[in-house]
Amino acid sequence: MDDLAGFLTRVPLILILGDWDRAEMASIKAWVQDLGQSASVRHRLAMACLGDLDETSPDIVIVCQSWPDEFSATDVSSQLGRWPLALWACCFGAWCESDGRNRPIWPIGIRVPARAAIARLNHLWAIVTGVSQVLLPVTASRDEAFEFDLTRVPDAVETNSRRQCRNVVVQSPDPALRDWLSDLIFTIGSTAAGKIVLWDVDPDWSHAIIQIRDFVANNSGARVIAIAGLPHPELEIALKAAGADSVVTKAYATSQLVGLITSSGKSFG
Repeated sequence: MDDLAGFLTRVPLILILGDWDRAEMASIKAWVQDLGQSASVRHRLAMACLGDLDETSPDIVIVCQSWPDEFSATDVSSQLGRWPLALWACCFGAWCESDGRNRPIWPIGIRVPARAAIARLNHLWAIVTGVSQVLLPVTASRDEAFEFDLTRVPDAVETNSRRQCRNVVVQSPDPALRDWLSDLIFTIGSTAAGKIVLWDVDPDWSHAIIQIRDFVANNSGARVIAIAGLPHPELEIALKAAGADSVVTKAYATSQLVGLITSSGKSFG
């Protein structure tokens, strides 16, 4: 019983292989460091340096591959066999983009571009912490790996930037746009006081105007930033009359939202 209790309470073990101090691996290193005390982390530059590790299987192995053939097929096969229950992610850099076509060293289900690795790492973390039961087998196809990375799971940690954006929410019937705006908010960060709602008014403008009017009437102090694909002058006038603080064009949302969600509340233009 004591051994079982110890297993249930131990923090996940993460093993890092390769040079994570390279610029293209910065987001991966930051992701691991943000876990803090939630994980036990070990780092080795090469697979040849693993001899001093005990036989405890890591829960997650994150490989930072900076150039082709950095890790030999023999070493990779040996370590995959050594820890068959570990969840592996080979996060490859720009010089390794074509490896999947001409080098069969890493299985497709393990490889992921370093520039897009955070979604994969969040998913692996959700698995080892019991939040998700959806696994990606080593034998997975490209389509299965693509679908796995697109499955939304909670972030491993809530960073300071994420906490700062709690006052900004997105109202949209379009899941892809909703996810993109959420990521944009996180990147920009919010320093504005009070609640802000980014309201996608497409495709039913008239219904959105009614919803915004009701929302503003029942939420004193909240700001509504309306977002439309083609906000012609008549629509902009109607949205502001309904209580929208500002109206943003989707094509220019990135530049227009920067000032709006970091400002004290002044309308855009």
